[in-house]
Amino acid sequence: MAASTQAMAVLWGQMSTPRRGPKPTLNLETIARAGIRIADADGLAAVTMQRVAEELGATKMALYRYVPGKVEMAALMTDVAIGGPPPGSQRQPALVS
Repeated sequence: MAASTQAMAVLWGQMSTPRRGPKPTLNLETIARAGIRIADADGLAAVTMQRVAEELGATKMALYRYVPGKVEMAALMTDVAIGGPPPGSQRQPALVS
């Protein structure tokens, strides 16, 4: 799977959840907010999977159960930082050519 395809799968909630192993204890928003805190404090270059895992009290390998890599982490952080549409806004209809 290409990096951009994986990033879209993470952002759209289409990543498969592992059926074996421990139950998930983190969620994507918590992971993204930890990355944002690190970036705010020390810059985007300081955001690594290891550093985010340490911030959350988890292992780096545990973090990979939720986010496949740094590209997806950056996309997730951007999505959380931008946020959803304002309350009461209407979705625009698709453009047809």
